[in-house]
Amino acid sequence: MSWVGASTLAGEPAYALPGWARVGLGLVHVGGWAVMLYAARFYDLGRLGGLSQLRHPEAPADEELRRDGPHAWVRHPLYSGAFLILWGAALSPLGLATALWGSLYLLIGTACEEKRLLARYGDEYAAYRAGVPAFVPWRGKVLSA
Repeated sequence: MSWVGASTLAGEPAYALPGWARVGLGLVHVGGWAVMLYAARFYDLGRLGGLSQLRHPEAPADEELRRDGPHAWVRHPLYSGAFLILWGAALSPLGLATALWGSLYLLIGTACEEKRLLARYGDEYAAYRAGVPAFVPWRGKVLSA
Protein backbone atom coordinates (compact mmCIF):
# COMPACT_ATOMS: atom_id res chain seq x y z
CA MET A 1 0.00 0.00 0.00
CA SER A 2 2.92 2.39 0.40
CA TRP A 3 2.98 2.76 -3.38
CA VAL A 4 -0.46 4.41 -3.19
CA GLY A 5 0.83 7.27 -1.06
CA ALA A 6 4.07 7.54 -2.98
CA SER A 7 2.35 7.59 -6.36
CA THR A 8 -0.35 10.06 -5.36
CA LEU A 9 1.46 12.38 -2.96
CA ALA A 10 5.19 12.17 -3.75
CA GLY A 11 5.04 14.97 -6.31
CA GLU A 12 3.23 17.35 -3.96
CA PRO A 13 5.41 20.23 -2.77
CA ALA A 14 6.37 20.68 0.86
CA TYR A 15 4.14 22.89 2.97
CA ALA A 16 5.04 26.59 3.00
CA LEU A 17 5.96 26.72 6.68
CA PRO A 18 7.82 29.55 8.35
CA GLY A 19 11.45 28.86 9.19
CA TRP A 20 10.80 28.52 12.92
CA ALA A 21 8.17 25.82 12.24
CA ARG A 22 10.57 23.88 10.02
CA VAL A 23 13.26 24.10 12.68
CA GLY A 24 10.77 23.06 15.35
CA LEU A 25 9.63 20.03 13.37
CA GLY A 26 13.25 19.15 12.67
CA LEU A 27 13.97 19.24 16.40
CA VAL A 28 10.93 17.03 17.05
CA HIS A 29 12.18 14.57 14.42
CA VAL A 30 15.74 14.47 15.80
CA GLY A 31 14.36 14.28 19.34
CA GLY A 32 12.37 11.23 18.30
CA TRP A 33 15.54 9.50 17.11
CA ALA A 34 17.22 10.41 20.42
CA VAL A 35 14.31 8.91 22.39
CA MET A 36 14.35 5.82 20.17
CA LEU A 37 18.11 5.27 20.56
CA TYR A 38 18.01 5.88 24.32
CA ALA A 39 15.06 3.52 24.78
CA ALA A 40 16.69 0.81 22.65
CA ARG A 41 19.44 0.52 25.28
CA PHE A 42 16.85 -0.98 27.65
CA TYR A 43 15.73 -3.76 25.31
CA ASP A 44 17.27 -7.06 24.30
CA LEU A 45 17.37 -6.18 20.60
CA GLY A 46 18.03 -9.79 19.64
CA ARG A 47 14.84 -10.84 21.43
CA LEU A 48 12.93 -7.88 20.03
CA GLY A 49 13.95 -8.79 16.49
CA GLY A 50 13.43 -12.52 16.98
CA LEU A 51 17.07 -13.49 16.45
CA SER A 52 17.62 -14.67 20.03
CA GLN A 53 14.70 -17.09 19.71
CA LEU A 54 16.17 -18.49 16.49
CA ARG A 55 19.62 -18.92 18.01
CA HIS A 56 18.41 -20.23 21.39
CA PRO A 57 14.95 -21.79 21.02
CA GLU A 58 15.31 -23.43 24.44
CA ALA A 59 15.57 -20.06 26.21
CA PRO A 60 12.56 -19.02 28.30
CA ALA A 61 10.00 -16.98 26.37
CA ASP A 62 9.16 -14.65 29.23
CA GLU A 63 11.31 -11.96 30.72
CA GLU A 64 10.72 -9.65 33.65
CA LEU A 65 8.50 -6.62 33.21
CA ARG A 66 10.72 -3.62 32.46
CA ARG A 67 10.10 -0.58 34.66
CA ASP A 68 13.56 0.94 34.61
CA GLY A 69 15.06 3.68 32.47
CA PRO A 70 12.50 5.21 30.11
CA HIS A 71 9.88 2.69 31.28
CA ALA A 72 9.68 4.62 34.55
CA TRP A 73 8.32 7.57 32.52
CA VAL A 74 6.26 5.88 29.77
CA ARG A 75 5.13 2.32 29.05
CA HIS A 76 6.04 2.40 25.35
CA PRO A 77 9.18 4.52 24.90
CA LEU A 78 10.01 3.13 21.44
CA TYR A 79 6.55 4.11 20.24
CA SER A 80 6.99 7.56 21.81
CA GLY A 81 10.13 8.02 19.74
CA ALA A 82 8.36 6.72 16.62
CA PHE A 83 5.53 9.24 17.05
CA LEU A 84 8.05 12.08 17.30
CA ILE A 85 9.93 10.84 14.23
CA LEU A 86 6.73 10.58 12.19
CA TRP A 87 5.27 13.95 13.17
CA GLY A 88 8.60 15.74 12.90
CA ALA A 89 8.73 14.66 9.26
CA ALA A 90 5.21 15.90 8.40
CA LEU A 91 6.53 18.67 6.13
CA SER A 92 4.55 17.67 3.02
CA PRO A 93 1.31 15.92 2.15
CA LEU A 94 3.19 12.59 1.92
CA GLY A 95 4.86 13.22 5.29
CA LEU A 96 1.53 14.13 6.87
CA ALA A 97 -0.20 11.06 5.43
CA THR A 98 2.68 8.91 6.66
CA ALA A 99 2.40 10.44 10.15
CA LEU A 100 -1.37 9.86 10.25
CA TRP A 101 -1.27 6.26 9.02
CA GLY A 102 1.85 5.45 11.02
CA SER A 103 0.23 6.81 14.17
CA LEU A 104 -2.89 4.75 13.57
CA TYR A 105 -0.70 1.67 13.13
CA LEU A 106 1.14 2.40 16.39
CA LEU A 107 -2.12 2.95 18.30
CA ILE A 108 -3.59 -0.33 17.04
CA GLY A 109 -0.32 -2.11 17.84
CA THR A 110 -0.34 -0.62 21.32
CA ALA A 111 -3.85 -1.90 21.99
CA CYS A 112 -2.79 -5.41 20.93
CA GLU A 113 0.41 -5.23 22.95
CA GLU A 114 -1.41 -4.00 26.05
CA LYS A 115 -3.72 -7.05 25.90
CA ARG A 116 -0.74 -9.35 25.52
CA LEU A 117 1.13 -7.71 28.40
CA LEU A 118 -1.92 -7.90 30.67
CA ALA A 119 -2.29 -11.59 29.86
CA ARG A 120 1.42 -12.23 30.48
CA TYR A 121 2.02 -10.13 33.62
CA GLY A 122 -1.50 -9.80 35.08
CA ASP A 123 -1.91 -7.59 38.13
CA GLU A 124 1.72 -6.48 37.98
CA TYR A 125 1.16 -4.92 34.56
CA ALA A 126 -2.27 -3.56 35.52
CA ALA A 127 -0.69 -1.66 38.43
CA TYR A 128 2.14 -0.43 36.19
CA ARG A 129 -0.36 0.69 33.55
CA ALA A 130 -2.40 2.55 36.16
CA GLY A 131 0.64 4.54 37.28
CA VAL A 132 2.64 5.13 34.09
CA PRO A 133 1.31 6.88 30.96
CA ALA A 134 1.54 5.12 27.60
CA PHE A 135 3.48 7.63 25.44
CA VAL A 136 3.80 11.10 26.98
CA PRO A 137 5.38 11.47 30.43
CA TRP A 138 2.76 13.98 31.55
CA ARG A 139 2.75 12.79 35.17
CA GLY A 140 6.48 13.14 35.66
CA LYS A 141 8.65 10.23 36.68
CA VAL A 142 6.23 7.79 38.23
CA LEU A 143 8.43 4.90 39.33
CA SER A 144 11.90 4.88 40.77
CA ALA A 145 14.31 3.24 38.38
